[in-house]
Amino acid sequence: MSSQRHAPWIKWNAEQNAYDQALREGPTAALDHFRTLVIRQASPSSMSDNDELLLLSQVLMEQFEMFLDETMETNEGLWRASIESEFILFLTAVISGPGFFDHILGFAVNICRMLVAILHIWGLGLKVAENKVDQDGTNRNATRRMPSGLSEAFWSAAETMWMSLWDRRGSFARVFSSGVGRAISIGFDRIAYMMQKIRNRIFVDPGAHPVMVQVAYCSWVYLHGSELLTEAHEIELPSSHHALMLVHDHYERLCKTDDGNSVLPQSHVFVAKLAEATDARTAVRAARNALSYSESLIDDHLSFYIQLLSLQMKVIGLHRYSSMPLMDAFSLALSRQVHASDPQSEPGVQTRRNTEVCGEILEHIRAMLPGLKTGAILSASFPGYKLWDVLVAGLFTTSHADTLLHHVTGHCERGDHTALAEGLSTLLDRLFALLNSLISAIRLDRLPRSVVENLRDSGVKPRALHTSGIWHNEVRHLRHSLRQDPSSTTYITLLDTWVKLGDTLGIDETYERDLEAANKARRCSWRLCVYHSKPSDKPLLVCKGCKEARYCSAACQRSDWKQGGHRTDCRRVK
Repeated sequence: MSSQRHAPWIKWNAEQNAYDQALREGPTAALDHFRTLVIRQASPSSMSDNDELLLLSQVLMEQFEMFLDETMETNEGLWRASIESEFILFLTAVISGPGFFDHILGFAVNICRMLVAILHIWGLGLKVAENKVDQDGTNRNATRRMPSGLSEAFWSAAETMWMSLWDRRGSFARVFSSGVGRAISIGFDRIAYMMQKIRNRIFVDPGAHPVMVQVAYCSWVYLHGSELLTEAHEIELPSSHHALMLVHDHYERLCKTDDGNSVLPQSHVFVAKLAEATDARTAVRAARNALSYSESLIDDHLSFYIQLLSLQMKVIGLHRYSSMPLMDAFSLALSRQVHASDPQSEPGVQTRRNTEVCGEILEHIRAMLPGLKTGAILSASFPGYKLWDVLVAGLFTTSHADTLLHHVTGHCERGDHTALAEGLSTLLDRLFALLNSLISAIRLDRLPRSVVENLRDSGVKPRALHTSGIWHNEVRHLRHSLRQDPSSTTYITLLDTWVKLGDTLGIDETYERDLEAANKARRCSWRLCVYHSKPSDKPLLVCKGCKEARYCSAACQRSDWKQGGHRTDCRRVK
């Protein structure tokens, strides 16, 4: 097994190397030494970059994190010493301390990472039957158990820790604005997640502690909503967005126990408390950043977050949506979701996730429409081309799900057939709801004229490499799908509603079809030609074989024939 923990370019000094050896030869005394240094510390703010406590915390953190890698040679004596000395309670006490955020943030990060590692080891011990067996026939995690007495003490200490952090949430914006501070926020997210995983295994009624969920969510908001967070930072953040899942699960739990006769159900109180605990602008900025750029915000985490945004919309107000281009964010998030791939999932499973995310976004946008009429949402915050992108993503996801459901009768090879069918049904309901809401709002003059005009213009203007607008492109695709399956009620209804939207916007299908033909006649078929993406001013040569391909020169025709694959296409057409 490997003993190399950190990158080769990270050099420890003599003091750190000595402490690393002490943790192996006498872990109990080494842990006591670290604890004593913390207790005797004059004040958290007095710590320097070369402080012994900071340097030793790095060594101790790395030794604990070695347990997370099965290929590493672990210090079993350290685990036993940490149990005997109740080190997990010490770590929670440090985080609970009023000066935790006053330390050099690197020290705070190391404390969080130690706690995450211990919780992870504890969790592995609880699922020992599922773990691999070492070559000598023993399970590495069989002895890594948490005694019941220490477990009970930890849950009490953890409650105090979360309450203390909740009282100090006013520091989150300052602390999480730096690179090191962001690691603390991610640490809180992982601590909360690991704690809930353990609760789910050892408690009959494992509901999350509400304050833990509140801290995790506020931490998430101030991490992703920092004014100093750039697109590059967001992309690089190793955020798993566990807080969003914790919020969703706790909200669902409250909904099941809500008093149906109550004017203010506990689930609503919980959502309102989350919204009120964070600055509204920061919350919307967090939504914009995470939805737009976080590669890991997909699947259930994404759909649950859109649900949460919809719930909080009533609290923070529609006018907040004018401060950030959230339509852009929804479009980017949906594009990321549709192109996401999970090699371990069957096609139907991923498509079902896509239907859920797409449906939530469509429903959320429908709820935004009244804000356009009242002026709460500025017209500039609702670009038409982004709305078309979302609608087309809805059509694409619907078509893909419908195709997967048409498998050969018998065993379904696309995952859970019933779940996918239900997901498609819900998506269709929400897609039709948004389309019909748009049609109704336009007909009844419930949308600003500028929004309607922008929607129409962006629907008919050809985009790069296209010869017709996005509305007519989808009309053509829907008609093609109907020719393949003339009895499909799904495509019949979709085409009818899509055409109605175009009619309401004043888009004429015949005119758009003729315009597309005219544009095609002026585009060179050779993909590397400059006139492939823009119309040529001169008449084009027509291929004598297929009568469809057009070229601005004989050279382009030869290139397309030899390199562009037209030799095969032309013969197939003939």
